[in-house]
Amino acid sequence: MKGVSAVVATILILLITVALAASAYVWFNTVFQQTTTTGSQQTQKVGQQITTQFSIASAVYSPTPAPPASCTGDACATLVYLQNTGSQDITPSEVSFFVDNIKAATTTTGVPATFKVGETQLWKIQNATGDYDSKQFCTGKTLKVTGPGGLAQTTTISC
Repeated sequence: MKGVSAVVATILILLITVALAASAYVWFNTVFQQTTTTGSQQTQKVGQQITTQFSIASAVYSPTPAPPASCTGDACATLVYLQNTGSQDITPSEVSFFVDNIKAATTTTGVPATFKVGETQLWKIQNATGDYDSKQFCTGKTLKVTGPGGLAQTTTISC
């Protein structure tokens, strides 16, 4: 029985080497591309977090007049004043409000299309359900406001 000739063996070894090198190139190229993309996205997110800042000036449950047994809409709203303290404008649709980690309905009546740097704006969190009065709503409720880039601020709602 005869073995594989030296020429055929050399060609097979070269083909296997080229295939391995090509596979390694494709794998490393994919890994570096994914790493670069992820790194770029994280850099953008951090940059946005640095330039996009706001603070909660106040959050007050302010029914007008005194809350009836059941009230809805602006009559029983929590008034939240936010100040844009960053160096970048904020779009109101990028801001969300949570009361005790439950997303709250808000009105942006009077809030312009762009929340400009240095401005303080009024946002109203509405009582959509009508199932609480001022004592129930105010006692120990936490307001969390989230913005672009994962920015979040929390405070306790006062009465």
